Amino acid sequence: MMFMESPDFLFYSLHGMGAVTCPLQILGLYCILFKTPQTMNSVKWVLLNSHIWSLIFDITVTALTITFLVFPVLGTVPLGFLTTLFGVPIDIQAYLVFTLLFTVLFSDMLIFENRYYQLFAKNKSWRHFRVPFIIINYGAVGIFMLPTFLNTPDQLQAIDLAFKQVPNLPVELRSMNFFIWATDFKLFLGSFIFITAFQLTEFVPLILITDWNVRSSIKKSTQSRQTMQLQLKFLMALYAQSGAFFLTCFTPYVYMLYSCFTNYYNPIANNFIFIFVAARGSFCTVILLSAYKPYKKAVVNIFRLISSSIGCFKTQPIVNPIGIIISNQNTSLF
Repeated sequence: MMFMESPDFLFYSLHGMGAVTCPLQILGLYCILFKTPQTMNSVKWVLLNSHIWSLIFDITVTALTITFLVFPVLGTVPLGFLTTLFGVPIDIQAYLVFTLLFTVLFSDMLIFENRYYQLFAKNKSWRHFRVPFIIINYGAVGIFMLPTFLNTPDQLQAIDLAFKQVPNLPVELRSMNFFIWATDFKLFLGSFIFITAFQLTEFVPLILITDWNVRSSIKKSTQSRQTMQLQLKFLMALYAQSGAFFLTCFTPYVYMLYSCFTNYYNPIANNFIFIFVAARGSFCTVILLSAYKPYKKAVVNIFRLISSSIGCFKTQPIVNPIGIIISNQNTSLF
């Protein structure tokens, strides 16, 4: 087995990503909690909710589970701490990862819902449907994997079937803690297709109606033009974050569908699609910290402080032509 095809490659890659992603996520958490201005208070808590779920998901996939995927046989070898230290059953780990993935998606959706409600729907009928909407969606992401979870096949038979389905699977997998979620991929993929369609049929109209209302308010000047311009910039940043999520999570999702329906086996691709998913937290946090001016300013100040403490940022006096000190000026890499 080549190194890039192996569980070791995934293990070290995800640990390396976690070492970068977690501090970055914690920095984002700090900025949301302590650097969100009063003008953003109405969105602060939904941003925090989304970021916390994202942080939990990133820790889960880069340290707790580290799922070595084997498509198209719907198999996995868990390599994380939940297996090595706590002995958590593999099917529960899979349930946790997939549930958290779609919880993150819904938490992003709540940010758009919050903007729509705060700006346009406080006095409309939507205010009566918000709480049921949230409860139903959190319930849906919590139970959509139940059909697969409750129909886990006998593992000895499932593994034999997997090696018959894909004869070139490495024999080393037999000696590992190899687990098959399902022998009939239709049930497994059916659950995924259901929850994806369920959330997208809500997410896309919510984005469109919020964007349309903001742009209409700017044109009609029904609210402060400056306020609406700021809201539009805020939405643009949300679009970038949502785009990063879809790119890093749904590209692997499409590959998974392709692999299962065509019986395509590529161990390197199997590793990289999970690495791609694990990268989403870093992408979204970088967008968060760079798109919102208060957070960007806080990050720059933090790096200036760090640079100053290690000697990269020094204060030098400026002297005029006759040798009199006028002021102090910072010379910095930033």
